[in-house]
Amino acid sequence: QQQQRQQQNEQYNNIDEQSQAQQLHQQPRKKRLLGMLRYQEKDTQHVASILVTKLEPKDVAGCIPCISAHLIFMCVLYADYEENASMLQTLLTKVMTAVKNVVQENAADLDKLAFWLANGYRLLSNMKQFSGESQFASPDDNESGSLKTFDLQEYRIVLSDLLVQVYHFVVKHVEHQLTQMIVPGMLEHESLPTSNFATPTHRRHRGRTKISCKVDDILKMLSHTFHVLEVQCVEPKVTRQVFRQLFHIINATMCNNLLLRKDLVRLTKGMQVRYNISKLEDWAREHQLESISQTLVEVVQITQLLQCNKSREEDVDTIFETCTRLKPLQIQKILQMYTPEDFEERVPASLIRAAQARATADSSPTSTKLLLDTTLMHPVTFPFTASTPRFPSLHIPPTLQLGNFVTKI
Repeated sequence: QQQQRQQQNEQYNNIDEQSQAQQLHQQPRKKRLLGMLRYQEKDTQHVASILVTKLEPKDVAGCIPCISAHLIFMCVLYADYEENASMLQTLLTKVMTAVKNVVQENAADLDKLAFWLANGYRLLSNMKQFSGESQFASPDDNESGSLKTFDLQEYRIVLSDLLVQVYHFVVKHVEHQLTQMIVPGMLEHESLPTSNFATPTHRRHRGRTKISCKVDDILKMLSHTFHVLEVQCVEPKVTRQVFRQLFHIINATMCNNLLLRKDLVRLTKGMQVRYNISKLEDWAREHQLESISQTLVEVVQITQLLQCNKSREEDVDTIFETCTRLKPLQIQKILQMYTPEDFEERVPASLIRAAQARATADSSPTSTKLLLDTTLMHPVTFPFTASTPRFPSLHIPPTLQLGNFVTKI
């Protein structure tokens, strides 16, 4: 009987194991996601509205950087997968139109401007990274699929032009605040830590602006701008170009005022302004933006000219060797306007004539242009940087309420 029971138990165990094996075999394998967002072409406007028009930066604050750009591109991948050129064109046209409208309507909102500068850049980079072109391929994201049907080169050009506009909106927003601070903060504010260099009382208020501002106020404004761009995940290479443009505005504005205002053209003012510039250079260094300090070279050389020896005609050689980025006409103008301190002699006429002779001999195309162009916009570029969105595992925030219009596949 015991042997019979043992044989029965073994038979039951074998049946049980076979049953479990059959159940495991019958369980469907988990379907691998393609990393796309399926949607109907008729819902394109709703998708663009949710991911662009109605989207606030705070709505996706806890998500991966530039999630809006990634979700838009997942829709692009689906249109490409369906080989539907009309769907692709409608999507990208509506998205780019929506971005343009949002930026124009929020020109005074730096957070939104920075948000779309970041997301526009990332969408452009995604178009390159997942184009199938070998020079843009990234080994760090093997999960995400690439475009199989369409070449987005023309759309990349249009998006790049739109990004230039967004970049200009960012710069103009900050410039509007910055321009009124430059003269009082950088040129008129007496920030040297020793009273030995204080401006004489009888010169102190001549030609001063009415706005009260210190160098530290300018630094705070620059720091706030940097923080917003960083929080909104603007690509560092683009951020560097934003601040290069802002430093150009600072440099040009300071130079033009020094070339036009006689009350600023003296030794002690040269020392004060150079000290103020050094605080800007320190700020740039602290924010890993050392290279943009080169944008201040003209105003730095004007302060050097104000401090160098100008007592003999022979000093002209040293002056021109030091001030290599200044035009001879600008050097001549500074020497003519220079107001000596109580312990200095006037600039000799022979030295001014020597500088004037070099200005006359200057045949460069811009030799007669005294002032710098404060409206000059340096060309902006958007160098490619890869990312790792991993589309198949990308989480879609439920707060976006995209579920009624898209399905992740």
